[in-house]
Amino acid sequence: MATRVQDSEIFATNYSTQTRVLTGVASGSLLIASAVYGVTSVTHTIADNAGGTWSTIAGLDPFSNASPSLRGYIWYAKNHPGGNVTITWTPSGSVTGFVGCVEYGGCDLVNPIEDSDAAFNASTTSHATPTLTRALGGAIYAVMQASATATWSAGTDFVSLGAGGSARAIHESAELAAGDHIASASTAASASANILGVSIRDAVAAARRMILIG
Repeated sequence: MATRVQDSEIFATNYSTQTRVLTGVASGSLLIASAVYGVTSVTHTIADNAGGTWSTIAGLDPFSNASPSLRGYIWYAKNHPGGNVTITWTPSGSVTGFVGCVEYGGCDLVNPIEDSDAAFNASTTSHATPTLTRALGGAIYAVMQASATATWSAGTDFVSLGAGGSARAIHESAELAAGDHIASASTAASASANILGVSIRDAVAAARRMILIG
C-alpha cells in the first residue's frame, strides 16, 4: 500500500520564499506538497533541487474562497528521482501561511493521485472535504486553513502533520479500507476554513488494474 515515509511542515510569517527538506528520499517515491494561506491575490510556484517534476491537481491549483480570503494548493511529483530533496515554494508576494511536504512509498508510478477535492466550510467547528474515493485501502492527505488563528484537532482515523497559526495538515493514522472516505478535522471554536484533500493510488491498485484490463 501507499505508505507515508516522512514529512516536513512549517507555518511561516511574511515569507517571500520557503524551503523544506526531505532527507534520503527513495527513487520512485511520490512527493506531495501543499501551501495554504489567507490572501487570494497571491499565487505560488514550487520546485526542488533533485530533478522532480511537479504537477498541479485540477481544482487544487489553487482552491480559493473570496470572503473570507483563503487560498490553497496541493502539488505532486510522481516517480521522484530521490536523494536529499529541498523543496522551494515561491509566492508572487510576501505571505503568511503553511507549507508542507510528504514522501510516500509504494505508490502507482504513473497515476498516483486517485481522487481529489476541496471544500469551504463556513462558521463551524467541523471541517471536512467532499468524499475522496479509493479503489483499495491506502493513504489520504489533507491540508486546511482557517480564516483566523485556530486550534485544530484531526478527525477520526487521522493524525496531525505539523501545525501553526491557523493551518494544519493531516494524514490517516492507519490503512483505510477501500471505498469512499472524508478527510476531517475540527476547530476548538467556530471558524471558516478551506480543506483540500487527495487520495493516493498504491502500486497494488495499479497492478490489479493491469490484470483486469489484460
